This record gives sequence, C-alpha cells and structure tokens, in this order.
Amino acid sequence: MFDRVLVALDESKPAEPLLAAAMSVTHPRHTRLSILTVRERSGEDGSDGGLTRVRPAADDASGRAAQRLREAGYQAEASIHLVRARGTADEIIRTIDDMGPDLVVMGSRGLSDIQALVSGSISHRVLSEAGCPVLIVREEAHLEAPRRLLIAYDDSHHSRRAARVAADLARSTGAEIEVVLVERPLLAGASLVLDSERSRRMLDELLETVCTDVVASGTVKVAAAGKAACIAETAEQSGADLIVMGTRGLSRIAGAAIGSVSHEVIHLSHRQVLLVP
Repeated sequence: MFDRVLVALDESKPAEPLLAAAMSVTHPRHTRLSILTVRERSGEDGSDGGLTRVRPAADDASGRAAQRLREAGYQAEASIHLVRARGTADEIIRTIDDMGPDLVVMGSRGLSDIQALVSGSISHRVLSEAGCPVLIVREEAHLEAPRRLLIAYDDSHHSRRAARVAADLARSTGAEIEVVLVERPLLAGASLVLDSERSRRMLDELLETVCTDVVASGTVKVAAAGKAACIAETAEQSGADLIVMGTRGLSRIAGAAIGSVSHEVIHLSHRQVLLVP
C-alpha cells in the first residue's frame, strides 16, 4: 500500500530500526525506498551554506542502508544532502514536497510539545508540515509485520482517514485492529461522560464501513488522566505493535499552545506511531 517511502536517517542513531520498520509495513516488489541523510554545515568552509547533494560512499551509513534494502529485494537509493546549519527539517520537508512519498519513516527523541518548540525538534516540524503519513520509529523496532494496530479515533476527518490507512495496512499484513474512542470526563476526576451511547454508535459505524474484511473491535474509554495518556495506556494493555492516529496538521506554535494529542502520544508511548494528516 506504500509504493514510495522516504526514510530520513539520523546519523547519531542506528539505521537498522528505521529500515526494519519500513520493511515491516511494505512489500519489496511494490515499494521504492529512498534513504535521505541531511548533514548540517555552518558555511565556515567558504560556501554560502546552501544545499549540496553528494553521493554516499559504500561504507557510509546511507550507502549501507540502501544496500541492505536492495539485498532484501527493494528498489532503493541513497542521498546525502549538505545544508546550512539548522536546516535539517527544512530539507526533509523540501524532499517530501519534491518526492511526494506515500510514507515517511523517521525517529524521534520523544520531546514534549514545549520542549520541541524551544529546541526545534526535527520530527515535530516534519509532522506539522508533511502532507503524507509519517511513521515514528522507536529504537526497538522489529522486522516483523505488525500483528495488532490501535486506532485512536474521534470521528474527525483526520482520524477517519487514519482509520482507512490502518484498515488497508491490516489487510496487507493480516494484523488485527482495535479502535479506541476516548471521551473527556464530564467532571474533573469523575468517570461520568456526556453521551457514551453516541460514541458507541460512532465506533460501530466505523467498524462496519471502514474496518471491513479485518478482525476488528472497538472500545469507548474515559480520559481521566488525559487523552494521550489513555491512548498510550490502551496500546500497552492491548499489546498493540503500532498506534495509528490522525493529526490536525497544527503549526508548531498552535500545537504547543493547544497541546497536540498526537505529539503527547509520541512522548508517552514506547510503541511505533503512524500519524496520518
């Protein structure tokens, strides 16, 4: 289902988890993978600090990653982009715009929204501006295809699109699906909700129309400790390999001010997270 995949390598971390995650959700005969490494430079070498593309050497991390994928049967190529200092996120986003991938695979340092705003988290910027699904990978990612997907659902346009992506992924990998709809409590510290029956109907409608031909179940939960915490806890309890959820595409400022649930989930959960715009 993902025909063109961009893997953004971080040279400070091992490439294998990203490659394993990319291969676990794709098929070698149907997928072309591009490996992108962005190195920052200060311009002190007399250059103007603009973009330069170089061919990776065979013993470079990018070259080794591409070779690993080719050995697994994928069409794979690697490139190294030298950019002005602090231009890594800009170059990844520019590559996404030029390439138009179906999926971006990258890691995350797990920063909170406020930390990301201050430090300029690369993954936070890419998640805010990418127009395609982004798979955030943990270092313990495995090569096996996901066996259980957790869809975080709220009946929004973005979460419904995320559910379609998850259903397609489940059909291609044979994974089971659990859908969780998280409600806010009516009163702080209370377990009362406004209309759980309506929420149950929303879940049933999603399972009947989107999650057809896959093994799927749904639950309604009350977010006594916050929506993100509830989603992360549900993923742990259900043994989900992958959390799939929509993102409203908020800017960094808006995401930090409002408290983006998707970024909180990345911060709180140890699972892989697939975000769908």
